[in-house]
Amino acid sequence: LLATGNGRCNLTNIFLNKSNFHGEDNSFVDFLLKKFDFVACKDFFREIGLEIVEGSQGRCYPLSLHARSVVDILYKACIYHKVEFYMERAAEKIIFKNSNFLICTGKEEFKTKKLLIATGGKAAPSLGGNEDGLRLAKSLGHRIISTFPTLVQLTTSDKNIHLASGAKLVCALQIKVNNLLVQSIEGDVLFTKYGLSGSAILDISRNATYALKNGEKVEIVLDLFPKTSKQELMKLLEMRLEKAEYLSTLSWLGGILNPILVPPIVKIMNLKKEEKFPKEKKVLRQLIYHLKNWNILIDGDRGFKGAEVMAGGVDVREVDEKTMASKLHEGLYFSGEVLDIDGDCGGYNLHFAWASGLCAGEAMAN
Repeated sequence: LLATGNGRCNLTNIFLNKSNFHGEDNSFVDFLLKKFDFVACKDFFREIGLEIVEGSQGRCYPLSLHARSVVDILYKACIYHKVEFYMERAAEKIIFKNSNFLICTGKEEFKTKKLLIATGGKAAPSLGGNEDGLRLAKSLGHRIISTFPTLVQLTTSDKNIHLASGAKLVCALQIKVNNLLVQSIEGDVLFTKYGLSGSAILDISRNATYALKNGEKVEIVLDLFPKTSKQELMKLLEMRLEKAEYLSTLSWLGGILNPILVPPIVKIMNLKKEEKFPKEKKVLRQLIYHLKNWNILIDGDRGFKGAEVMAGGVDVREVDEKTMASKLHEGLYFSGEVLDIDGDCGGYNLHFAWASGLCAGEAMAN
């Protein structure tokens, strides 16, 4: 929690919709979003002592804008309700016998009639992400949907992208899978030494990583001038050729582009950087094409080490959508990322964690 939302904890979103959640059966979230919508989430946190403030794109944060506030309030609420914590113990195995669960930690054993697996997923192992929950669920007979990283940076072997490392700008971008357009968005893109990052890349990464997992061709097409039409760009470039014709190609392009992006554009177009930019309209059209259609072949991602979220997990078709109860074992429940539901960037994954945890907790208490 301390690392979420760049340390501010983006804990929910005003605009909650089924389309913001993914998995082999995302209809699983229908009941949860009705029972625990944004208002219910805000009321829940207010009741335990935390105020929420709205940011851009419906993203919501603690009023303090510090993730520590969320952790502290949740911890204090647990203490108030006499929750006991057993730290530095890993559940090595769970045995279901005589309607009881026996949790074996290596240090001791815990016996219980009701058990909630809310371990999270494999993303961000440096922060504790692991596959323990998946392993334990599988040992109890649950089917695990193949997992893959999402909300993750993408990699490419394109050296022109590596050359632009450090450049950050707002782009319109498209993702194509096997040459077919599957998603279009606009947002921040960061060029890195390994490929692409930034909020827009994280937003489209699920489509990319899912396709890559299945061996499909993935391309990102960037428009570096999303607010400027091709015709407007042509007029601008022609005017610059008249007014600034004395400049070298490197300096001429640097007048309209992030300087870090100029060398790769020069290389892509096979221009001579110290000479003046060619005046031929054909060359201007080529430049406009590359500025508004920069095609990048994606060959991978940064894996679970770089990912914020795990896609895949416990098959929700084996879990009751209203109570989070296992359909295989009475007394067994699941919540959060260990389930085969993952959300878009923007507070959706934490909202699913709260919503599924609330439903599971209420069902277990009853």
